[in-house]
Amino acid sequence: MILQGEGVLVGVGAGRLTFQWADSGFEAPAATCAELAISLHADDGRMQLLFRLHTAGATESGHVLVRVVVAAEFELEVREFAERCAREYGVARVRVALPPPPPPPPPRIPADSAEWTISPVAPLTEALFTEVLRRSARRVP
Repeated sequence: MILQGEGVLVGVGAGRLTFQWADSGFEAPAATCAELAISLHADDGRMQLLFRLHTAGATESGHVLVRVVVAAEFELEVREFAERCAREYGVARVRVALPPPPPPPPPRIPADSAEWTISPVAPLTEALFTEVLRRSARRVP
């Protein structure tokens, strides 16, 4: 699996973690990742992934930190990446400090349904309903 970060590609597969920047790269066994912490990076929804890698037998001070920022539109991929790191590659500690995903929009009765008891909704009313849902989704904690 590959994640597109800001200026870096992060991959996990075949027991390896890879970080590929435009002019360099870094690769390590996934088992050396002691921690993956994910949190919000900014108010615009970008996320920060912080990888703490160590070698076998290293002390607490003997580790490498890699920080990756990922755009907000990749939130589902980031969550899947974290789950996969923990489940398949044995990352000992995965902390995801992101707000829960927004709930799905309420169900709508199709206009051609027998349960539809009033005339079709005017286009402006439909636009208002969509806008209210969009604005309220931003305020959900």
